[in-house]
Amino acid sequence: VLIIGLVTVLPHLFPLLTPVVCRQMRIALLLVAGSLAIGLPFSVLHGSFVGLQRNELSAYIIMASRLSAGAFIILASMRGYSLPMLGFITACANVAAYAAAYLVYRRTVPQIRIRLRFCDFKTSKELSSYCYSLTIWSISMLLVSGLDLIIVGVFDYSAVAYYATASSLVIVLAGITNAISSALMPASAVLHAQNDSGALGRMLISSTRYCTVLLLVCGIPFILYGRSLLTRWVGPVYAGHSIWILRVLIAGNMIRLTAAPYASILIGTGQQRLVTISPLVEGITNLFASIVGAKLFGAIGVAVGTLIGAVFCFAANIVYNMPRTTSITFRIPMY
Repeated sequence: VLIIGLVTVLPHLFPLLTPVVCRQMRIALLLVAGSLAIGLPFSVLHGSFVGLQRNELSAYIIMASRLSAGAFIILASMRGYSLPMLGFITACANVAAYAAAYLVYRRTVPQIRIRLRFCDFKTSKELSSYCYSLTIWSISMLLVSGLDLIIVGVFDYSAVAYYATASSLVIVLAGITNAISSALMPASAVLHAQNDSGALGRMLISSTRYCTVLLLVCGIPFILYGRSLLTRWVGPVYAGHSIWILRVLIAGNMIRLTAAPYASILIGTGQQRLVTISPLVEGITNLFASIVGAKLFGAIGVAVGTLIGAVFCFAANIVYNMPRTTSITFRIPMY
């Protein structure tokens, strides 16, 4: 429903779009978003893989889907196909991944069946209680990074492609970090069931240390040698316009992604419901700073807004969130 509304107002968000491009964007957006909507129930299957500590099953399915979609999109682009065809390829890859997840699920845990009769008010209430805070987190992440391109399109339309180039590299950095951190969820759930808060604290400290090292190893080359890397990838024109956007986005995400292990352990221990105010405040702060930055400085101002939000996120965790999540015992100065 939200995507249909977005498709309706698309010309008002991007008034510089030509009618032909606008029509193509609408079709592509409906195809891709429609496939994602279909896939929402299938996230239960991937959740089951994580709960069984079989994360590799989800990784194989998603990797195969992304690689095949990427290969077909490259071929279609080389042959000059339009946006609707690219959207159709992406949608087909998504649907194929859902089918694969279901087949793997049935082979891995055939004893667990999905039945409509298992749906009841008590289960719905329990799930709602557990997930409402995660929904707030998702809304906050939308405010942090999901609206960036729209803001750039409204205030600095000519820089959309340059910002998208930089943000795509940031998505890779975030994807690697979150994929590794998600493995902490089932392990932290076991420790929480054993009431071992000290072990949870040690897990948080060590995993955050390794996560930070990973972020430094992956992020610093983009900051120091980003121009040459971008030049090799997209050419000197895009590299010249994207480099400072990339540097600021990488710096901001390196700061905020240090909290990825903390977030995963919170979810594994069921304490995410204690952390709802600060994500919203971070998201609103990020959105406000991005809009102001876009008005004053264009696309680079949106990236600066992300950096400001990341600093706020880190400070909120130290000052507000960590003292409240008492099931994880650790010294904040050590963290």
